[in-house]
Amino acid sequence: MNIIIGLFILSFIIIIHELGHLLAAVSLKIKVKEFRLFFGPKLLTTNIRGTSFSLGCIPLGGYVKFDNGDINEHFHTGRIETDATSPYFFSTSISKKIIIILAGPASNILFYFLCSWILFYTGTTLITYSNTVVVQDTLAEQNAPAKIAGLRTGDTITAINQIPVNNFDDIIRIIKNSQGSLTVTFARAGLSKTAEILPYTTQEGTRLIGLSPFIPPVIGEIGRKSPFKAAPIAVGDTITGVNGLSVAHADQFYKYVKGQETLTIQYQNKEGPQETTVQITQDNRRSATEESSIVDSLGILFEYVVVRTRPQSYLQYMNSVFLRVGNTVVATFGAIFSAYVHPSQFVSDVSGPIGIVGGIARTTQRSLASGGLSGVLIALLNLTAAINLSLAIVNLVPLPILDGGQMLFYLVAHLRKKGYTVKGLAMYNGIGALLLLFIFILVMYGDILRL
Repeated sequence: MNIIIGLFILSFIIIIHELGHLLAAVSLKIKVKEFRLFFGPKLLTTNIRGTSFSLGCIPLGGYVKFDNGDINEHFHTGRIETDATSPYFFSTSISKKIIIILAGPASNILFYFLCSWILFYTGTTLITYSNTVVVQDTLAEQNAPAKIAGLRTGDTITAINQIPVNNFDDIIRIIKNSQGSLTVTFARAGLSKTAEILPYTTQEGTRLIGLSPFIPPVIGEIGRKSPFKAAPIAVGDTITGVNGLSVAHADQFYKYVKGQETLTIQYQNKEGPQETTVQITQDNRRSATEESSIVDSLGILFEYVVVRTRPQSYLQYMNSVFLRVGNTVVATFGAIFSAYVHPSQFVSDVSGPIGIVGGIARTTQRSLASGGLSGVLIALLNLTAAINLSLAIVNLVPLPILDGGQMLFYLVAHLRKKGYTVKGLAMYNGIGALLLLFIFILVMYGDILRL
């Protein structure tokens, strides 16, 4: 069911993009021969006002095919001259071509902003942890401020500077936006206590007091390639010990497994106390040098909570929305560059259709488990916005076949004032198709490796 939801969302995003091209062409009185969703043999076909609308059986893309009249007669002879009154895309004016080409990415970007506007009022879902904390012993090779102030592991932060705290992300946000010392209110053994804490400021300007979330060692997810996959441990089981050392929270677990080859895991399930052995491969040990790497290499996540948050300021929220656009542009062009310089890095970082559908399916599963149906809808809306934005930016990359590459071709032909040949356009698109096929194979290979 989750895979079907993923395919539906991906299909919807493609429809948004192709509808942009279609509506722009129709509004400019440019003839459209076919509006196609998906590839492969046709499942459904209908004709509306001279345009064939068809549905293929392979949900991997779509396109708008323009009616270019007698373009084939020009394949070997002469150049195509533009005419603003022409009803055919290949010979219409450069301004109409650019409008039609940009309409696809523009539709996705507009839909991204629409989703973002809705999310401002509905709130977004956030994967986080509780406001119960683990107090670190040291920070920057000195006693951590929270420890100096008397906080202990297991304390629950209820307010900072009289601002209520409901989860660990609240703690991070309040400390980040604060100045000077902090008045921290916390609960311990049913009693409310207060401490004054002066945060440590890093060279980057980040304010820290030496806290991490207290994460009960209850298994929330086990990845397909996790060394724990072969063990009898299941989602919902609680890890109680590693190699004879008692485990009360996730920080202890990560500390005890670091650098180990064989783990003797004590855990609790519905049947009572259990014990099993997990073998850590050499690759796992090599990559597990930092806590974040340990989490990735072991392929397990402990239970988290999904909360709904609403931004306090509309201007601040819109700033983050536009910042996301900028970050996506940088990430997209960086990924394209890495495809040629570091193909292996490109394979590991970029997702194709399989990865996108899988990501949507995982988001659905996580949100349904923790946030209910409303949490699923909000999480999927947020993901749909992100994929719309990414698709728009990717299509603007000036590579043949993509919208950006098509626009570049017609602009160069216009600036040269010599028109273009159909044969030249076909060769240009052929090169682009080979290039796109190479990239597609890379991302599909990466998707398969991550299965």
